[in-house]
Amino acid sequence: MEKDKRLVESDLAISMDPDDYSMTFDLSHEELLRNTIEDRALKKGETIGAARKQEEIAKNLIKAKVAKEIIANTTGIPISKIASWY
Repeated sequence: MEKDKRLVESDLAISMDPDDYSMTFDLSHEELLRNTIEDRALKKGETIGAARKQEEIAKNLIKAKVAKEIIANTTGIPISKIASWY
């Protein structure tokens, strides 16, 4: 097999050299930018979703009459924010 022979399918180039396990994506600057923006939005959404889940857990623990300090330690939410939900 020739060392620099590459399999190109769609926008992905995969090296066929067993010593070279690289993959190259042939994307335009606009596609790279769009993918970066989408990745950031996805990560931000995941972060917001995780925070909302922790708040939901905290509020359920409040209903179960668990101490604020335990809720704060368990969820990572500041006691001052938890206190505002009482």
